[in-house]
Amino acid sequence: MNTLESTYRQFDYSQRSSVKAAIVWGLAALFYFYELMLLVSPSVMLDDLTQSFNTTAEQLGSLAACYYYAYAAMQIPVGLLMDRFGPRILLTIACLFCTAGCLIFAYAQTLGFAELGRFVMGIGGAFAVVGCLKLASLWFPVNRFALLTGIMVAVGMMGGVFGQAPVAKLVMLVGWRQAIIYGAIVGALLSIVIWFVISDHPFKLSAAQKQALPPFAQEINAWLKFALIVLMFFLPFYVPSLIETLLRVYFHIQANLIQSAMQMAGLLICFYAGWFFCHALYRRTQKENKFRLLLGITGLIAGGYVLLTHQLHLSQFCLIVLSIGFFARLIFAKSLPIPPGLFEIMKMPQVWIASLYAGLMFVPTTGFGQLWGVPYFTERFQIEKDAAGLMVSMIFFGWAFGGPFYGWLSDRIGLRKLPMGVAAFLSLIVMCAILYAPVTVVQMNILMFLLGACSSGFILAFGLVREINAPILTGTAIGFINTLNNASGALAQPVVGKLLDKQWDGVVMANGNPLYTLQMYNDALLFLPICLVLALILMPFIKETFCRPTVTRLE
Repeated sequence: MNTLESTYRQFDYSQRSSVKAAIVWGLAALFYFYELMLLVSPSVMLDDLTQSFNTTAEQLGSLAACYYYAYAAMQIPVGLLMDRFGPRILLTIACLFCTAGCLIFAYAQTLGFAELGRFVMGIGGAFAVVGCLKLASLWFPVNRFALLTGIMVAVGMMGGVFGQAPVAKLVMLVGWRQAIIYGAIVGALLSIVIWFVISDHPFKLSAAQKQALPPFAQEINAWLKFALIVLMFFLPFYVPSLIETLLRVYFHIQANLIQSAMQMAGLLICFYAGWFFCHALYRRTQKENKFRLLLGITGLIAGGYVLLTHQLHLSQFCLIVLSIGFFARLIFAKSLPIPPGLFEIMKMPQVWIASLYAGLMFVPTTGFGQLWGVPYFTERFQIEKDAAGLMVSMIFFGWAFGGPFYGWLSDRIGLRKLPMGVAAFLSLIVMCAILYAPVTVVQMNILMFLLGACSSGFILAFGLVREINAPILTGTAIGFINTLNNASGALAQPVVGKLLDKQWDGVVMANGNPLYTLQMYNDALLFLPICLVLALILMPFIKETFCRPTVTRLE
């Protein structure tokens, strides 16, 4: 058993200051509040963003989802970093990333740079949940973890509330760019407070305990390799517009001309670049892994399908071909370059099932509450966007109530699975009522509150994953489940936008923005209850932990 792991379980938490513990953890939760405010803010700026960047609904969804591309891709590396370096320095740097992202977004003149700003925000925001829950595991006993997770969600969802109606009013007063600049100022101040207040642990580690950590160089090398592989899946989606903007603005080159002239050369160069990149990663592996063949073949087929069926920009073309070369070489590799702790987590089917459940349950919040809810209610009830933002914010009030309630209830009855199943069932009923029941504005506010309260039950999946993994792997385990959880945002927002674009009949409003009818919204948003049905189907495959932690040993 890992020495550091056994030492953590011997800590007497009654010896640490309860007030200090509350302040340290509360400040991390405040960063989650700030991060969620930034995440949902585009939902009250859609008309302004459409006019500023001349976008379609799908492009708006992709712009908002750039946050999630970075957020999801960073979760596992963040977990590994959090376990190695601690929350203090990482949360400080993360807050500065959010600040930088706000400034890039506020001053962006093209869609590509706006996406870059959202992406940088997502890098910073990726540390919020993992950092807060890591501090909860370090400063509080394990039987408080589910409750603290619920309270963290409540605090964070108040950020979602603030990012709706209050930010909408601010945008109406000063404009969307100035509102985002104010967000950057808040992030800079918060980073200073985090640095001077947060401590990584209430107890000092001895020299022997510190030596029990894996060697720095080996660990960084391991997670960096895995991070590069994860990024291979996301690069084609957020880099192309930035590269093309740079070529056009600074080099006066049209990327589509380069694509036609260098297509064959690019095909060969990128394919073999991906091949040799994979070879460099795997040449020292010795242990056979049964998943590498499946992963290689799946990636090869998916990459080939995208290459043959989609019109790609130059950068997209190069990155897809590079990925194809990588996966082609992967078929002949021996193992996957995954850090040992992460590999232990990924071998557990329950971790995968719980993570998929959490991601599917989060889709109504990411797809509806964080982006498409405001324009939907504006069209359905013919109200201003600040009033629609207030209506959408009820989902976050519901989260603020439901998160702590589910944590308390689950700990009280000693069960995780039953409340998770009830949450999925009730969320499905409420989501269908929101979309298809003839209700008044007051009734819709109540339904939105209930949607947040019911769907927040998926936070118990975090407690479940925490309980089946070793304490020393808390950051990595939370990062893993948060990866799949937040991948729902990267999926839901552009998917709904794409479904809207496919139904659009070409009619525009007076300001030139596309006009989407209520029926179009209802058809596109059918995607949300479908995800909840899938979450409900997963419930029989989740095993009960009875709120008791088990230990995964790293040999």
